[in-house]
Amino acid sequence: MAKIEAYAARPTPLLFENEEGQRAASALIEFGGWNHVTKTLTPMSVEALTQKPGAPVLTWFFDSLAAAAEAGVLDTDGLADQLFADSVDIDALVGLMRDGSEMYWVNDRYFWSLQECFFSEEDCTSFGALADAFERELQFA
Repeated sequence: MAKIEAYAARPTPLLFENEEGQRAASALIEFGGWNHVTKTLTPMSVEALTQKPGAPVLTWFFDSLAAAAEAGVLDTDGLADQLFADSVDIDALVGLMRDGSEMYWVNDRYFWSLQECFFSEEDCTSFGALADAFERELQFA
């Protein structure tokens, strides 16, 4: 057997961290989310984004959440108001998380950003568990 050489752990990249992803982000920013140029977050219109064929809705939402959390621009008071344009957008995201067809794992950066936003480790084990937590914890002010 060949020995595995030592390596440095690499965090999962977000859309905004390479040129191709930045192009994709430019096409999605009209629906809210993380603006990698201005380093700002606008509430996301998840329901409207679900109507765009082939849109990576969960990736866009959670990459935006992770980028905003890592930049220190989120506040746990009024988190729903920061992340979502309307209550129907929470419902749309919860539906996608329960469906689970778009994404199958909560990556390291999503996990840690959610932990910073007060979600428990148990909440972050799967998108199904997150759907329950979002319904339970996120309400508009």
